[in-house]
Amino acid sequence: MRKITLYIVVLIFISLLSSCKDKSVYLKKQFFDSKNKYIGDSIFINNIIKTIVFKDSSYVIDSIVYNRYNNSVNNLKSIQTFKNGKNIFENIDYFENGNIKRYSFIDEDNSNYYYQRNYDSNGNFLNTYGYVFFKGYVTNINLDNLEVKKGTTIDYKIFYPNPPDCKAKIYVRVNDSTLFDVFHKSKYLNFLQTVVKDNNELGTYQTNILLELKQNNNDSVIRYDKTLFFKVVP
Repeated sequence: MRKITLYIVVLIFISLLSSCKDKSVYLKKQFFDSKNKYIGDSIFINNIIKTIVFKDSSYVIDSIVYNRYNNSVNNLKSIQTFKNGKNIFENIDYFENGNIKRYSFIDEDNSNYYYQRNYDSNGNFLNTYGYVFFKGYVTNINLDNLEVKKGTTIDYKIFYPNPPDCKAKIYVRVNDSTLFDVFHKSKYLNFLQTVVKDNNELGTYQTNILLELKQNNNDSVIRYDKTLFFKVVP
């Protein structure tokens, strides 16, 4: 009887050890900007990053989700960007061998408006669908009359396609076609650049923002631009 009891105890102990091994370890890490402002949380399961959740609404997106083949730390299946449960901006799919399969940049307001690059299993570029574009957000402008109060700072946020086999540049272009490289790449988002502009002089202004996308080892350049008009008032 004692042998049977001991055998049962051993089985229970082994079962408990096994369940401990199978139990996932959940870890949440907060992250902050250069001014120590709380931006969001990085979620890890068994030391593998699963999700980045943005609490700062100025980043527009809600989260970035990392999916993996066989839950392997070095075997990404996809990186997806979400807002309100919808894919927006940068989304990347990978083959199981680790090479990129598809790069997509999706408009926030219309999922049928997108730019997509496709690759073979060796990572070689195949073709594109859709059109190159960027999505711009500007703060502190009255959208009804496009007026800005004198002394007000405008923040420009440009979300743009940035495929790994391309070089993307964003410029401000003035009337004489001179290009100014004034944007700064986000520390947290590979597809966001920002710049801040003070407005201390009265008058009417236009800002032309130009995106240039050049494929590596290729001389062809794709360009997309948009112009913003606004008036600085007392």
